[in-house]
This record gives sequence, structure tokens and C-alpha cells, in this order.
Amino acid sequence: MCDVLNEIYKEIYKEKFNYDKLDHRIKLQKAVYLLENMGIYVGDYSFSWNKYGPYSIGLDYDAKKYCKEIEKKDVPFSDVTKQCFNKVREYLSEITVYDQKDWMECIASLHYLKHVFRIDDNNLISELKKRKPYLNNDTANNKAKDIVNNISIVGF
Repeated sequence: MCDVLNEIYKEIYKEKFNYDKLDHRIKLQKAVYLLENMGIYVGDYSFSWNKYGPYSIGLDYDAKKYCKEIEKKDVPFSDVTKQCFNKVREYLSEITVYDQKDWMECIASLHYLKHVFRIDDNNLISELKKRKPYLNNDTANNKAKDIVNNISIVGF
């Protein structure tokens, strides 16, 4: 499993995953969450709300237990999965005032608030800012909301 997680992280963020860095763990969580919501099966991970938005304890366990000092192995990904990687990298290219971690947290959190907590579009940004006061840039948050409204299962 770790080969897959390491390669997902490297494909999306263009850097090696390091479990000891909190930013890396958060970014991995958000990438896997978004990929799963695009229809890509990464693992048997269920997500719940956490301080940093959608969080999977199972994913963190796998990353902690298996993603320490392993040999690099090439992992073949399907064309559909590669399309999703490209889409997530596209989202990253739209970063405004937030760093990568906060930007991915913003997108994933808005998605979770909308699709799990069922917060309507009119209240989505205010709910995000209430739960995460540091994500308070309206321009960036609205751009993230547009991304969330266009996330769909690839191929459908």
C-alpha cells in the first residue's frame, strides 16, 4: 500500500513524501480524499471531520506504519487515475494566497462540508471560515468553491 501512497504523493506534489512533516501528512490526506471523490479507489479509507478537514485514521495509520524508508518502486497507474492526478495538479496551479497545504485543505474541506455535512452553497464559505478562521480569503475560498462544484467522478 505504501508504494501507492508514496507515488500518489510524488505524482501530485512533485516531491517525496515524508511522514515526519505535518504538511506532508495533511497534503496526502487531502489528495487521497479528493481522488476517492473522483472515483479512484486508493484503499479502504473512510474520512471524518478533523481539525484539518477530511481525515482518515486508516490512511494515517498506513502512512505511518508503511511509508517509512522503503525502496522506491514504480507503481503503474491507469489512464483514468493519471487523468485525476492531472486534475488535482490543475487545482494546485490555481493557488492564490494560500500555500499548498492550506489550499488543498480549503478545497477538501469545502467538498466535505458540501457533500457530507450538506451545507448549501450560500452558507458554504461562512461555514468554512467559522470552522477554520485562518482560511479567510474570500477570493481564494470562492475559487475553491468553484472547483468543488466541478469535482466529479472521472468519465461520468
